[in-house]
Amino acid sequence: MALTAPGVQALFEPSAARLTFDDFAVQREVSSAWDERYTQIGRGKARVRAAVATTKRMQLAYISRTPGCRVEGAPVQGTSILGIVLAGPFLHLQGQPWKPDHFAYVPSGMPYEVMGSAPHRALAVSVRSDLLDRMARACWGHSLPLDRSGPILRARTPGASQDVARSWFRWIAIALRHPDILRDQAVATQMEEDVLGALLGASELVDGSGDERPWRELALRADAYIRQTLAEAPHLEQLCDAVQASPRSLHASFKTIFNATPRAYQTALRLDAARRDLLHASPGTTVSSVAVKWGFFQFGRFSGAYRQMFGEEPRQTLRRAHSPGVHAFSATPSGLHGQ
Repeated sequence: MALTAPGVQALFEPSAARLTFDDFAVQREVSSAWDERYTQIGRGKARVRAAVATTKRMQLAYISRTPGCRVEGAPVQGTSILGIVLAGPFLHLQGQPWKPDHFAYVPSGMPYEVMGSAPHRALAVSVRSDLLDRMARACWGHSLPLDRSGPILRARTPGASQDVARSWFRWIAIALRHPDILRDQAVATQMEEDVLGALLGASELVDGSGDERPWRELALRADAYIRQTLAEAPHLEQLCDAVQASPRSLHASFKTIFNATPRAYQTALRLDAARRDLLHASPGTTVSSVAVKWGFFQFGRFSGAYRQMFGEEPRQTLRRAHSPGVHAFSATPSGLHGQ
């Protein structure tokens, strides 16, 4: 997920920053604190904007991503994640639809997967698990589960999620206006209690089974098969045979979950894989060799599809791979960018 963005300083070092990434791959290289992998699935130039406020026990972030992408990772050791979706159709967490009236939860040690086939915006907090547990017991009388994750917290009343979002935005804005304020332990403690108290007080734990309609299960099975056989690029008939579904059912499930046809989705993943290879190419690597590796044998069509997907030619990406130190990243200590 982490919908929390990596900080410029070490995680849990009090700080505040506004961050802008112009490439999903660059974001992976900025901080080792987060173990995340991005896969672009929508067309267009990548852009991630974030505003982050960090105390010694918590990192609170607003984040906006465009175009659609998949994010896979795990919470930083010893922390759990809570999140609010602000905008984004077809947004899923752990394979379940993430709606505005549901809050995300990922406990420490459990991997996460956020899938947004369109641009999306969210708020999230990564917090030390012992602090979250203590506040959950005080608010609810029991802990959050350690064996479940996803959009399993529901707003108790209409409008409650907007109230929580306003509270979280307020603290981000305060921290960005006064970058050193979170070094004051009393202020930091107040932020931690306000942020967690707002969400816990406005939510309740619900059945995490979600929508189990067959089309959802079908789309997720097909997605797993596509990723396992990505370099082979199986035809639609092979994909249907593998998941035991008709072409019509498969198309319907993909349009509902991923807002794309199975073929378009598969092509997007293959293009993303080619981009990763180009960005980390060794000397002597050619665009054509990477294209062939991922099943693109008509180089003109590959270049055209790549340009539509990422906003640049494959050779431009390859050139950047051989230009160390050139990163599309900026960070400043003030101003809420993209709210």
